[in-house]
Amino acid sequence: MTSHQDPGTGLAPRLGQPQRVRFLTPRVNPLQAAQTHRPHSGPHSSTPSDQQKPRTASPVNPTRHNPLPHPQTHSPPTTTPPHPAARAFNIGLLVATQRSDDRTLPAEIRDRFGMRACLHVGNEATNDMILGKPAFADGGRATDLRYNIDRGICVVNHSFATNTKYTIVRTHYVRAHDPETRASDQITPIITRALHHMTATGRTVRAAPDNITDEPPPPDHLTDIHTVLHDQPRVRTQIVLTRLAELNPAVYEGWSFTDLKTALAHHGVAISKSHGNSVIRTHDISHALTHRSTNHNPNGAADAGN
Repeated sequence: MTSHQDPGTGLAPRLGQPQRVRFLTPRVNPLQAAQTHRPHSGPHSSTPSDQQKPRTASPVNPTRHNPLPHPQTHSPPTTTPPHPAARAFNIGLLVATQRSDDRTLPAEIRDRFGMRACLHVGNEATNDMILGKPAFADGGRATDLRYNIDRGICVVNHSFATNTKYTIVRTHYVRAHDPETRASDQITPIITRALHHMTATGRTVRAAPDNITDEPPPPDHLTDIHTVLHDQPRVRTQIVLTRLAELNPAVYEGWSFTDLKTALAHHGVAISKSHGNSVIRTHDISHALTHRSTNHNPNGAADAGN
């Protein structure tokens, strides 16, 4: 609390006279305090020497009074590089660009690729940007490739079971048979030659069946349950559900006790009790499988009502 002098006389007020006091609020913003206590211009305004200077305050953090940051102070949104997300889902990612610079190939994405191939480039900086430093100094020089002559030839930062760090790889374009342009088929001879080479080295390739369908066959719940019982006399239903999820997650991952009970009831099998626990007996499942196989007609389809 501080007292003011009389603005008319400039003298301190006598005892007993009312005094004007000014309270300094703690933690006040210095800028607001300077604007609030700025002297007013006028015939009775006091001079700077007649006014008492406000107390100095420590700098105030703007975010202390404003919990939300200023819009201009927001950091730009960050994006997740596609390569880690692809690797998490077991997806192979292939990236190709005709303009290799920091904008098309940022370092955070470029450094995540283990194998890189570089066609003809014009300078050392672009060469090292694609193949990684110090590729040019170590002999991986795509600048030595001749423009418009060495087509399909690239430098790869992989040894391919050789003693070199970089390998020159030649690529070829093969075309399939096109009835409209009457282009010859170049793919089938390559596949045939590869199959002969595999056979000569002792590797066998099984022929694909003729009745290939896009949709997988429906699961056989009774057979799968018999499989996960592991020839044990009885198994708790909770253990059966866990083993089914491990056997075929795509089908049994979200199965519950009700789903298991419904599947067994479809074949006339009831869930038993043993020492207060719900169990499935192997004898019941084996009997149901035998009953189902003996009631099939010669065409392989089950009779109605089973």
